[in-house]
Amino acid sequence: MVAQPIPELAAFVEAFIEVSGSNLPLLGLPSFQSLICINLAEGWSSIGKKSGRQINIQGDYLFSHSDDMFLAKFPPHASFFFVKLKPGKASVMLKSNGCEIQDEQIDLTEIIDVNGLHEFHSQHDFYARVSTMQKLLLQLVNASSINHKLITIDRAFHLLQTRTFIDIDRLCNNLSITYPTLRRYFVEQVGFSP
Repeated sequence: MVAQPIPELAAFVEAFIEVSGSNLPLLGLPSFQSLICINLAEGWSSIGKKSGRQINIQGDYLFSHSDDMFLAKFPPHASFFFVKLKPGKASVMLKSNGCEIQDEQIDLTEIIDVNGLHEFHSQHDFYARVSTMQKLLLQLVNASSINHKLITIDRAFHLLQTRTFIDIDRLCNNLSITYPTLRRYFVEQVGFSP
C-alpha cells in the first residue's frame, strides 16, 4: 500500500509504503534517499554488496542514504512500514551533516519519542499508521529547517529526474549557481556530489 504525505510534510516525505515480505531476496540500489523502516512483524537481514557488512534488522530504524548496494532477505511473514524521505531531509530532521549519517542505520528511538512509536505500533490498519506517523514527523519538522541549500538540491533533483538537464554545466546555469557551490550543497546536505 502507498500513501502520499500531507502538504506540511511534502517537502520532506516522498511516500508512505507498507509491504508484506516473502522469501524472495530484494536488491537495494545506492540511493540519495533515506528510509524510515518500522518492523510490523518479523525482522530481516541485509548484506552490503560492496562492504560485505551483514545487518540483522529486528527493530525500527532510519536507514540513511548509501553508496552501497545491499541484498535483503525477508522471512515469509515479515511486514514493514516505510517512510521514503526526500534526498537530504534525514540530515535536516537529525540536525546533522549529510556526510555524518551516510551508510548508517540509526535506531528510530533516537529520533522519535518511544511513546509515539508505541502509539504507532498500536494502530491496526495502514491509514491509521500513516496518520500517526505524520503526526510524529510533524513534531520533528519545522518551517525554519528548510533552507536555500535544500531548495536548490530539490530543484536540481527535479531537473535531473525529468532529464531536462543532463549536462552539469547546463544544470548549474539553470539553477544560477556555480558547480563548486552546487557540489558543496550536495556534499553537506546529502553526502554525495551531484
